Amino acid sequence: MSHAEESNPNGEHPPRIAGAMRRRTDTGALLREMAAISQQELEADRVTLWRYHVEDDTIEFLACSGLSLSRSEHMMGRRAPVTTSGLATAVRELQPVMMFDSLVSTGGSETEQWEMQQLGIRTMLVVPCMDEGKLFGLMSAGYRTGRSVPPGVLQTAETLSNSVAKAIAQTWE
Repeated sequence: MSHAEESNPNGEHPPRIAGAMRRRTDTGALLREMAAISQQELEADRVTLWRYHVEDDTIEFLACSGLSLSRSEHMMGRRAPVTTSGLATAVRELQPVMMFDSLVSTGGSETEQWEMQQLGIRTMLVVPCMDEGKLFGLMSAGYRTGRSVPPGVLQTAETLSNSVAKAIAQTWE
């Protein structure tokens, strides 16, 4: 399916995400499947989904697909402050943010920095997961190549992230 077919400005879920939402009742399994679908659609080497906690300005690891170290599963439910430039910008401005080499290697906790370096992630697209004007989380797509993301991919990322926001909202709100 093309990026254009996957993106839907009417706020409907992309077909593959809608199917996953119908099939899954386990939130963890749904989020892992959504991460995997997003990874494929965005042609990313890694996609990570985060829940945003406005009360203490933290993000909570929810799911990851693609390149991963064994520690990723142990991160489930862990919270980290939103302090890194790319994540903070995505949260504050509610806009997608591209991070290249130096920002990727300096963003996040020491563990996240080490993991990105070990996986060879050089470019990261961070997209806010929003529904009805409210921020529910972040989706980050990591790439091993230093590249910019074409406009169609950005639109697809925003559509996918909105579906992730709806899944988070249905589970925790």
